Amino acid sequence: MLSLQEQYAKKSICYGCGPANAHGLQLQSRVKGDLVVAFFEPQPHHHAFPGVLNGGVIATILDCDCNWAACWFLMQQG
Repeated sequence: MLSLQEQYAKKSICYGCGPANAHGLQLQSRVKGDLVVAFFEPQPHHHAFPGVLNGGVIATILDCDCNWAACWFLMQQG
């Protein structure tokens, strides 16, 4: 199943969720029933401290996934 980013924004260079940004976070938002769910696997270079994810990375994930959830909701209003 393709992510929303892969379906609707293949050429996006967004740092958080752009499929075309090889150095970005590569966040993938997928529709699961009535939900939009974010998939992201943190790497050690995303940490603020060992085992603790950087707050800016967390904010980016929330920003991107919430925007895609809102877009998906609006697309369904069609």
